[in-house]
Amino acid sequence: MYSKNFYFSVLLIFCTALFISACAMNSQNVSQKSSDVKMKKPAEHPVDMGNKDCSECHSEMTPDLYKEWEKSMHGLAMVKCQVCHGSQDNFVVATPNGTCRGCHAEQYSHNPQPEKSCSSCHLEHSFAYHK
Repeated sequence: MYSKNFYFSVLLIFCTALFISACAMNSQNVSQKSSDVKMKKPAEHPVDMGNKDCSECHSEMTPDLYKEWEKSMHGLAMVKCQVCHGSQDNFVVATPNGTCRGCHAEQYSHNPQPEKSCSSCHLEHSFAYHK
């Protein structure tokens, strides 16, 4: 018959292995979630735009995105990319809520979930209501 110390040692090894595997799985989930997060920090535009209009490049480089914007309310109203994404000097890929609020203050005041970003529910370039 095995001693109490043997059973205790087996139980301790099992619990330690279980704890380590749970920690490893959690860290994998955290790193995957953090890679899915859209960064809202300023970025450098990869090309010096000079006096070019965004459409000169993006109608060819990202045609689906450009067509989506063109058919949206912003495109129809000729709201240019710089209004939301900034100029060459202050370019941002993902715009913060404050940018949307600048033109959409009334809509923002009716926001049912103000802690979320506008793009959590609205598609950024087609501006549909829900994702």
